[in-house]
Amino acid sequence: MVVANNNSFYLGLPCTMGRNKNAILGFLKEKMIKRIQGWESKFLSKAGKEVLLKSVAQSLPSYAMRVFLLTKEICSSLEALMARFRWKSQSKGSTKGVPWVSWSKLCRHKDAGGLGFRSLREYNLAYLGKQGWHLITNEESLVAKLYKARYYPKGNFLNAELGPNPSFIWRSILEAKELLQAGIRRSICDGKTTSILQDPWLPGIDNKFVTTYHPNLVDRSVDSLLQMGRRAWDVELIKDMFVPHDQDLILSIQLSDSSRGDCWYWSKETSGVYSVRSAYKLLQQQNGDWPIDGADAFWKRIWQLHVPPKVQHLVWRVTSGSLPTKVQLSNKHIHVDLTCPLCTKSPESTSHVLFGCEFARSCWNLSSVTVAGVEEHMFTSWFSDTLLNSSKQQAEETAMIQWHLWLARNDVLWSNKSTTALEVVRSARTNLDTWKNAQTKVFTPLLNGNFSNGREHWVKPIETKFKMNVDGAIFEPENRFGFGCILRNGEAKLVEAFSQTKVGRVSPEIAEVIGVKEALSWIKAKNLSDVEIETDSLVVVQAINGSVQMPSQFGLLIQDCQRLLSDLNNVFISFVKRSANRAAHCIARRSCFMSDCIYDELSAPSDLLSIVRDDSFSS
Repeated sequence: MVVANNNSFYLGLPCTMGRNKNAILGFLKEKMIKRIQGWESKFLSKAGKEVLLKSVAQSLPSYAMRVFLLTKEICSSLEALMARFRWKSQSKGSTKGVPWVSWSKLCRHKDAGGLGFRSLREYNLAYLGKQGWHLITNEESLVAKLYKARYYPKGNFLNAELGPNPSFIWRSILEAKELLQAGIRRSICDGKTTSILQDPWLPGIDNKFVTTYHPNLVDRSVDSLLQMGRRAWDVELIKDMFVPHDQDLILSIQLSDSSRGDCWYWSKETSGVYSVRSAYKLLQQQNGDWPIDGADAFWKRIWQLHVPPKVQHLVWRVTSGSLPTKVQLSNKHIHVDLTCPLCTKSPESTSHVLFGCEFARSCWNLSSVTVAGVEEHMFTSWFSDTLLNSSKQQAEETAMIQWHLWLARNDVLWSNKSTTALEVVRSARTNLDTWKNAQTKVFTPLLNGNFSNGREHWVKPIETKFKMNVDGAIFEPENRFGFGCILRNGEAKLVEAFSQTKVGRVSPEIAEVIGVKEALSWIKAKNLSDVEIETDSLVVVQAINGSVQMPSQFGLLIQDCQRLLSDLNNVFISFVKRSANRAAHCIARRSCFMSDCIYDELSAPSDLLSIVRDDSFSS
């Protein structure tokens, strides 16, 4: 048996931690240096470097990040190594490149103008948050019992303190407490273990705690807001005791029939289970590096272009001001001749070399893109308008011509090789077509899964069976949601359809699963069998047919559906495209102004009957 010393490692991590954390965790920097040195001899495009950095380099410290909070110095040195490799020139003898954009900006989401690299500090906190999540949700584990006895014997992780003489691992995990507090919620089932005022249980994005203060709410649990003997909200009581904002949030919680108690769930995942990805996204949103209200249309359009990744990166460099033109180099205090190598008349700026230069103008005039009347100083607005408002083909051709203009510029500058405008445009189109043809080649896996993309058209069931289509709808201005269900027989005739609306602002997944649950309850009440249920919500179908336990409100409703399915005979659920679910969609949308309606073939509205006839003819 080998005796370990203070400098030894166990399972890839140091056994002990001293005062000098930078020295002890320095092995991470050494690993990254060795890996990056192995890549420097390879000729890689900017897109190729991005793949290596994201898939390999950024994964090197992830194992240690699960346990230790890396020091800011270690994180900065690792990010500096990656940034140096990212900007380093491919020319021989080059030891570094020009850092055109800071690493912090590169770590922004691609839809926010960055390249989506990881901020190591924030990713480290997201990893440590998972350890805190396990301490909260798995209290019977040996580790959780040990930490509870040592650091928070009278509470839980969310109200734990650092305590006297804490270990480095405990210090690290505790740093993620604020992150967990921002995203964790109580999932309401019976309401007995959730405090009305002290626990975060409201589903609001910005407000998870009850803001109403009433003396009768002190030291009361959520079950006191339920109807006596029923799993339903006491609406009159809630309206009497809470402010309107709290009322809306409480009534939007769709209660499950499950007999289990309340539990914790992670509000940033539909499943309610903590994930490092969603936690990192939350941290990025808090710092403004991840779009909250949707992506910037221009940046999103760049990454949606169906062109080679290296071309996308060039377009990003053009728009982010990191293209190494002579004017840009001069701005970085690099002394160069500013004259454009293509026209030898004007200073070489980004707008000039790609648009205003005589050679560039000749190329654009041969293309399908409109440039008439556009001056060089209008390049930025013209380029943005072309990407956002032109056809897909024109946007792609614009990007490809920019790539080949830059190649032509480099050929003149470095190889003294001239190219005609016709050759630039022809090469741009030919290379794009060649690349697209290569992308169309599909490689069939040796083992085919059972994944189904869903039917695109409605198909009638076998003569002796039934088919029920379900869809949900959200009416945000009215603070309501609804669902519609339609049952048809083997002759594609309408047997019965019904709709209903409920109060509350819920996610689309909740609206869909409520519709499925009500459909199953209806089938059970009618004592039907041999029914196929179809919905256009793939998330709901996968959750019901899966076996993953989900602690969220969505997960509790999924369990209700699974229990109902187990009570029924030969009833199953499947996914279809929205085009195959038009009848249910029609009923769900009508539920906003015609709630709690039941239709048959004689009373159904004309637009619904028209869809039923169309489905019958096409099936």
